[in-house]
Order: sequence, then structure tokens, then C-alpha cells
Amino acid sequence: MGSSNNSDLIAQAQEWIEHDPDPETRSELLELLKANNTEELDDRFSSRLTFGTAGIRGIQGGGPNRMNRLTLRKVAVGISQYLKSGSSVIIGYDARKNSEVFATDMSGIFSHYGIHSHIFTKVIPTPVLSFAVRQKSADMGIMITASHNPANDNGCKVFLADGAQLRSPIDDIIDQQIELSQLPPKEIAKGLGRIEEIEDKIWIEYCETVANTVGELSGSLAIAYTPLHGVSWETIEHVFGLKGITNLITVPSQSQPDPSFPSTPFPNPEEAGVLDELFNVAQSSKADIALANDPDGDRLAIGVPQSNGEWRTLSGNEIGALLCNRMLQVTSGQNRKVVSSVVSSSLTEKIAEEA
Repeated sequence: MGSSNNSDLIAQAQEWIEHDPDPETRSELLELLKANNTEELDDRFSSRLTFGTAGIRGIQGGGPNRMNRLTLRKVAVGISQYLKSGSSVIIGYDARKNSEVFATDMSGIFSHYGIHSHIFTKVIPTPVLSFAVRQKSADMGIMITASHNPANDNGCKVFLADGAQLRSPIDDIIDQQIELSQLPPKEIAKGLGRIEEIEDKIWIEYCETVANTVGELSGSLAIAYTPLHGVSWETIEHVFGLKGITNLITVPSQSQPDPSFPSTPFPNPEEAGVLDELFNVAQSSKADIALANDPDGDRLAIGVPQSNGEWRTLSGNEIGALLCNRMLQVTSGQNRKVVSSVVSSSLTEKIAEEA
């Protein structure tokens, strides 16, 4: 890399450090400058994190190509430019490193731009955030999470006013606003936007709404469950408790939030081997079914026992077919639609034809 490029790189890093409110990532970048580590600096400053699957996520660290407080503050500026003053946003967060700090930072940016924030005071699963957007008729929802990514990642998922995840072309519009925005200063002046806490009422309403979607269940049903070190256990326990299901057997080492994910470096329930501990618990406890969520609770895996005593994970197509069949059982009339993607099984189409 030439001296001119090196000078530009150093200038970018110094400007970033001047605006970065986090002493940890500032120190990280200062060390790279001190060591003249231009290769690492180039990786962090030659590009930036951009919107991907319904939001933005990446490895935590200093610089625009890493996830950090300044990166998400800049995201909040871009969202503010899209929403405009007077809009309202619901903010939730999981138990990953810095999630609560990121949520607080984003609410401060929104306030500065006249956008009202309603922020949860405890960790929640992502579906609760989507539910809250609709319950409070908000304009957008922000969930601080990196979903099932490795432990050192973080980011945010964005939900629109209908509670559905961010989609095209709005994602591109917001990303353009992020790219055009200036780096916000370390100290953010409070604006006209209110910052209010969300009480447990919304979470309780969510649990009750989910529980009311099914009829009575057998109290003897035994369910093995793991949140994979994530934030869903309290919600799952409460929902099943409302239906009289108390025989929930958890994987002890995975039941409580732990941002380091010690037993599963890549906590995606669809990955091979991730559910081994769950199936061991299910087998030893003679459970009827085994369930797993990813760390932010919006991905589900289901395991069922086989005649040989082993456990098998249902495929996405199998779960989709079961859900389709269930929805057709509890609804009626001709004004119903079953929509599946081109990579989905044709089984749902056959179920719909017979409904």
C-alpha cells in the first residue's frame, strides 16, 4: 500500500477515534495505529457493514467494517433520516455483549432527531419486539441482536410498522441514508424525542396471545427445551405454564443467557451437533418432544423420538407442513392463502388442496 493510501487510512482511523464513544474500541484502533498495522486497518476502513438479512450484523470491534457503538449510532442516524421527526420506534435487545449499550445509544440518537423511543428494560426474544411494534402502533422496531451468529458478533434487526422484517426497497433507502450521514459526535444532545420504558405488560400480552392460539393441552406432556444460551427460556416457560404444561426439562448448561455461548460456538439449531445435549436430556427424561430456539428466539428446531430410541430433527419443510396443516384446521372460508417459496416442499400445496 502506497504512502498516500496509508495517509488516507490513518486519517480515517483518527477521525473515527475522535467520534467513537467506546474507550475499548478507541484503544483497539489506537493500538493498530501505534503498531502501523495497515493490513488490519485497511480491513476495518476499506468498506463498511451494510444491511443484509433484515438488518445489519458483524464482528464487534473498532471501525466502520465492524460492529460497535459508532457503527450503530450511524445506523440510527440513517433510520432517523428515513422516519422523520415525530415517528416512534420500539427497541429491544438480547443478552449479547454490548446489546443493552447499543440499544441505549440508538434511543439517544432517535431522541436527538425528534423520534420517540419505547425501550424494553430486560432482554427479550425477537418475536416479542415484533409483537410490540404492532401493539403500540409504532413506525419501526429495532432488535439489538446478531441472531445465531458466533459470540463476538452483534448487530440489529429492523422491523417495519406491520411487524414484519425490513424488506426491499426500504432497506436500500435506509442504507443510502446511512452512507450519506456524517459521524455523530461522542456527546449526543437530547432532542424532542421522548425515551420511555416498556413495562412487562407487553411481554405478558405476548405470552397470553401465543398461549391462546392453541386449545387445551395434556398436562402430562413432557418437553425438553433449550434456548442455546439465549433469552427465550423465561418466555417459553411462561407460555407453556399458561396452558398447564409444567414438565419442561431444560439443558442445565444452556438455559440461562450467556453471551459467550460456551457449549456451542455457532448457536444455530439447524447446525449439525448443536442439539446433541438437548437430545441427551430428552432421551434420559423420556420427553415427548424436544424444542430449541436460537439465542434471540426467532428460529425453531423440533426433535422427535424414533422407535429405536434415537432422536431426529424435523426439517424446515416438515415443520412448515405441520404449521400449514394447523392453520388450515383452525381457519375456514375461501379467502385463505397458502404461500410457499420456490425451495419449499410441494407438500404444503397438497395440504392446501385438501383443506
